[in-house]
Amino acid sequence: GTFSYLVAAVLGDAGYTGTRNAVFLGDRLDRPEISIQDGMIYVRFKDRLEADALSQAPTQERVVRVRLKGDTLHELELVAP
Repeated sequence: GTFSYLVAAVLGDAGYTGTRNAVFLGDRLDRPEISIQDGMIYVRFKDRLEADALSQAPTQERVVRVRLKGDTLHELELVAP
């Protein structure tokens, strides 16, 4: 499959560095949209239900909310679309 993760580049004194971790979003997602609002990172995409076959097109809208603290991403609860 094609696995999708969220990572961030953080600007520091020595330039950009990657976050210490990545947040797993899913397998074979349908075009994630990323936005930043009030210091939060939102990733909106379509996913499959657990019972769905991976051969099915994603239909379930999902929004993941992540906060960046220092150089670490913290996944928060899912947000209702």
